[in-house]
Amino acid sequence: MKFWIWIMYLIPIPELTLWIGSFLPEGTYDCVFAQAYAWERFWNRGRLIKCDKEVMALVNKIRAENPTAHDGQLFRILQLEGFKPGKSNRVIAHYCIEKSEGIRKIYAQWEVAMEIFRIEPGLYNGGLLRTIWPKPGASYITTKEVKIDSVKMMVEDGLSDPLEIAHHGMWPRAMLIIHKLGVAPAPFIRRIPWTGQKSGQPKTAKWSSWVPYETLVRIHHIVKRIVV
Repeated sequence: MKFWIWIMYLIPIPELTLWIGSFLPEGTYDCVFAQAYAWERFWNRGRLIKCDKEVMALVNKIRAENPTAHDGQLFRILQLEGFKPGKSNRVIAHYCIEKSEGIRKIYAQWEVAMEIFRIEPGLYNGGLLRTIWPKPGASYITTKEVKIDSVKMMVEDGLSDPLEIAHHGMWPRAMLIIHKLGVAPAPFIRRIPWTGQKSGQPKTAKWSSWVPYETLVRIHHIVKRIVV
């Protein structure tokens, strides 16, 4: 399994990932890891929010002003402030819901968790959904940070076999980071839409803008030994 993940990692072509992924068995799992992709630009109090730094500032402000609020309340506040997780995260959320039967937890980055809560609040109310938030004051949350927190929560809950759900353009990177953390996740590869012109991160808008960025990120991860 890991051999094929490395092939997909070293050749960062999303269509190749989808093709190889169609032959990989899902295996067994007791929980789901959900990695967010890009959100959509949105208007907040008369101002267009269009970059990660602005979104993180809004999230940090809401959480600081509502220290006792539970995640569901925070999601509602974010919705009232205009935040839109975007179509990529919406599809990832639907796949998480599809895979929720028979598992014990979903560990989702906050953008995906917000969509799961909106679509199927019973998963949150029933204790199945745990949210991975950025660290207080952070201007960005990395894939590695999300995976570290996912593994930590999973171990706290006494689980050990996650299914990784992520955009197919970044899925091999997420998988190898999890392997580096000492966990062997089950694969789940599906075509997730690109965010298009509404993307809050232009590099995620389409295939041609994502691949150059992702190539540099993967080289960086090898050099910094994040995946090896």
